[in-house]
Amino acid sequence: MRVPTTPCLFVALALSVFLPSSAIARQKPDAATAAWWAQTTALSNDSMEGRDTGTAAYERAAKYVAAQFTSAGLKPAGDNGTFFQSVPMNQTDLDLTRSSVEIKYFDPTQKPVSLKLLHEVTIAPRQKQASDIVSRMEQF
Repeated sequence: MRVPTTPCLFVALALSVFLPSSAIARQKPDAATAAWWAQTTALSNDSMEGRDTGTAAYERAAKYVAAQFTSAGLKPAGDNGTFFQSVPMNQTDLDLTRSSVEIKYFDPTQKPVSLKLLHEVTIAPRQKQASDIVSRMEQF
């Protein structure tokens, strides 16, 4: 015997429409979750402007986190008894109008391949380790 599906669908639809969403108990977050959410909201707020390294917004965010550490009773272990540690930051700017990448082959009959920077190829600066230099010398 075939069970008619239309009445079942009607009952399911009626229950979903007439049962208020408040009938589903909303759980109030515990204190730790609420505190975490408050900190997440503060750090992701538009006033933090993305927190790029070295910007005023980054400094505001760092001071906010340091204040949270202090209020939690943590002891600073950074520079001069603070929660901060200075590290050198270097920036290299690439002039895309005067820069290019081209792959050349040992075989002179092969045509070089030009790649568009930041679209077909990316570059990242890297410090050479002494072990890298030694291993490359051993290859020759």
